[in-house]
Amino acid sequence: MELIVRYVHAVISKLPVEQRDDIEKELRGLIEDMLEERTGHDNESADTAEIEAVLLELGPPAELAAKYSGRNRYLIGPGLFDSYVRVLKVVGMAIVIAMSVVLVIDMLQPVGSNPVTAFSGIFARWIGSIIEAVMQGFVWVTVIFAVLEYKGVKDSGKKKAWQPSDLPPIPSSELQIKRSEPIVSIIFTVLFTAIFISLPEWIGVHISHSGEYYHVPLFNVEILKSYAPLIWGSAALLVLKEILKLVAGKWSKGLIVYHIIISVLVFIAALILFADSTIWNGQFVLQLQEIARQLADGKDFGSVLSVWNNVTANVIYFIVLFFLIDLALLLYKAYKLRTYL
Repeated sequence: MELIVRYVHAVISKLPVEQRDDIEKELRGLIEDMLEERTGHDNESADTAEIEAVLLELGPPAELAAKYSGRNRYLIGPGLFDSYVRVLKVVGMAIVIAMSVVLVIDMLQPVGSNPVTAFSGIFARWIGSIIEAVMQGFVWVTVIFAVLEYKGVKDSGKKKAWQPSDLPPIPSSELQIKRSEPIVSIIFTVLFTAIFISLPEWIGVHISHSGEYYHVPLFNVEILKSYAPLIWGSAALLVLKEILKLVAGKWSKGLIVYHIIISVLVFIAALILFADSTIWNGQFVLQLQEIARQLADGKDFGSVLSVWNNVTANVIYFIVLFFLIDLALLLYKAYKLRTYL
């Protein structure tokens, strides 16, 4: 009976949630009928060899799930296709949200003497940015899943025939990863990266006073944009980490190892980025003091300058601290789940 439960779980876990209950009942009934027809008695009396024979006749869970879903899959295998489509939707949604935020920020800037022409240009750039970003997202997600699919094939010349003994055990609830966690992380990673790359000048101190608006950027925009490949690469690694969680659906030793490797790579990238002191706006203090003089109301922004000095002087230490905390939490999770892994 346990073999049947594991087989049914392996099949329905690859199907849309709304189909699972009906197909589970149908599949269980089918297995019972096949056992009765083959052995003359029900599955309660069937031995392991008889159950295995029936499951072999039904075939690998991924192939049977593909038949139930009624869809042909070619580029990405049945075992990964649903996750692939899900991640494409999440990345696409994150890109549209990110580009829309950029559009809103663009529209808040002065538009000049011809607002219609200015807004038309902004809207055209928005459409172009979405098309370009969606195409890049599609390519990268497809490449990632193609690599995952390739890694899932054993390098033995001929693929080993599926056996019921290959069925994975029902995962413990302690190991389960909520699907919402990686989805939310992907959305925020894409959103933050898009703003960081597209509108770095808007990351700074914003001051509104007596109808006047002032803004002082934190970064040297030209220097920051020169690091765009490093920033995009780090974002891609973070998205890959969440994709692995989404595909796996549960914690494992391999997933924890991948998380540690990716965290180390992103940590190194952050060190390279912020080790360059020219990445900061070298005129930040002077620009803020000039605003204080223009306001002429006694404000000196002392607290802001104190935070600025602490951050710029100790940013490397903050990065190391965040990395060690993340690593400690991951190792604690591994220790906590050691009996299940």
